[in-house]
Amino acid sequence: MSEPPPADERFVTQAELATFLKMTPTHEEATSALLSEVLDAALEQVELRVGPLVSASQTYVVYPNGRNLVLPATHLVSVGTVTDPHGNVVDADLIDTNLLSGIVTVPSTVAGKWTVQATTREHGASLKQAVKIIAAHLWESQRGRAGGGARAGAYTAAADADPTPKMGFALPRRALELIKPFTVPGPH
Repeated sequence: MSEPPPADERFVTQAELATFLKMTPTHEEATSALLSEVLDAALEQVELRVGPLVSASQTYVVYPNGRNLVLPATHLVSVGTVTDPHGNVVDADLIDTNLLSGIVTVPSTVAGKWTVQATTREHGASLKQAVKIIAAHLWESQRGRAGGGARAGAYTAAADADPTPKMGFALPRRALELIKPFTVPGPH
């Protein structure tokens, strides 16, 4: 007797993606490894742009901009310990935090690396949908539907509301629109 597989705890599960793709259970089982790989790639692309998708405690190392410490994260739940480059913890009563923008203002700064502990929020429906759209795009691309010809042009036009055929693995614009409000500073 074999043990049941571990629960899928990803932000979007493989079962959710399979439902989005309208797969039958038999088809999902037959393509499980590839479907999981496509889902992981989509999750990675969204996390690259917005940071952690689930609420998590993060340590950020930043340089001051005046009295501000600008974190590469927005929509924070809380900011914990702020430590200056010399290892001194800044008194929490002296910190002013804008959780929405991810900016922590301290009374004074010294040059060097500051460490900030912060908790990110769990993202919701918009980013779940973006992950599914990206994963579906990658899935269809590997299946050959986004290649050349009239069928690809029709697929691309329906997907992006743009009649020009697209090639390659660029992220669909409708997914990027969903991600845009949550995008954090950094290389994308």
